[in-house]
Amino acid sequence: MHDDNAWAMGGVAGHAGLFATARDVAGMGAAWLVALEGGEWLPAELASRAIARRPLGRGLGWDLKSEAGSSAGELMGSRTFGHLGFTGCSLWIDPDRGLSVALLTNRVHPSRHGEGIKELRPVFHDALVGALE
Repeated sequence: MHDDNAWAMGGVAGHAGLFATARDVAGMGAAWLVALEGGEWLPAELASRAIARRPLGRGLGWDLKSEAGSSAGELMGSRTFGHLGFTGCSLWIDPDRGLSVALLTNRVHPSRHGEGIKELRPVFHDALVGALE
């Protein structure tokens, strides 16, 4: 098992993984973009509150893009929010661009000590945003 917290909780925990395709994960991000614009599944006020910066620079269940050194890269907007998974997967959502980006990787193969993902993520996101613009 790769998630020490899930292991400590007996092997099953609600935070311990999302198993889906990149399209489906990006679709979840797109649903948040719709919610922020007043979609039906979640009121815009609640969606906005979830991504409001709180102590330690996080939202409610979301990472918020830091001013420097973010894995979302330099080109995504300042309101960008997302989530990073221990195994290397990530979802970043840029409301200013209407962009949802899912990156599904496996940083734990062949070892859980792989750190290259920290360099890959911002380069990938900047290349993607650069290509779209």
